[in-house]
Amino acid sequence: MRHAFTLMELMISIVLIVLISLFLFGAIASSKLSNDTLMKHTAKEQLRSDLFELFYRDIMEALSIKIIETKEQKYRVLQMQTGNSLYEIASPYVTYFVHSQTKMLTRLESAREITLPVAYEMENFVMADTLLSDVNAFSVYAGVKTGAIEHNSSSTAASIGGTMNDTNETNGSNAATALPPDTNVTQNNLIAESYLFYLESSALKTPFLFELYR
Repeated sequence: MRHAFTLMELMISIVLIVLISLFLFGAIASSKLSNDTLMKHTAKEQLRSDLFELFYRDIMEALSIKIIETKEQKYRVLQMQTGNSLYEIASPYVTYFVHSQTKMLTRLESAREITLPVAYEMENFVMADTLLSDVNAFSVYAGVKTGAIEHNSSSTAASIGGTMNDTNETNGSNAATALPPDTNVTQNNLIAESYLFYLESSALKTPFLFELYR
């Protein structure tokens, strides 16, 4: 009766164990790569959702809005006074801008009106949040959207569509681009205040393009 393996049987066993280990390590590595890819995709989609919600709340509760062109044609500055606050400030002044050197999209919020660059004595009164890095383009266009729609005190977010007429500066009380908030009328070619956003960054999966109208 034999009590031990032969040398050949031992070598075959070792080879089989090595092959099975390589297969398992390959499967684990592939699974980890797929999981990392999914996590990155989910993070980018969540970032897009968070940015949209922030823009939506600021725009829809804005009392006045101003869009400023800069020397860098791919960047614009968005300034407003809004009812939306991240720091419990009543009707804060909010500014979105991209620093041309750091390429970071930043949101400034203050109880006082904001001017760029922020003066030294104002730094303690301005709250800054970096929203996105490596921003290659940030543009906002204000205009009108035509169509048979009903306008009332409720606000609406829409996908790209209609006719956009670009302006450089708008105000919530401007009769040319906005109706009073208590207006309730249905007719053809109704004019509604509209804002088109374009945001491009390596942190996002694809360029971010969306329209808000009130």
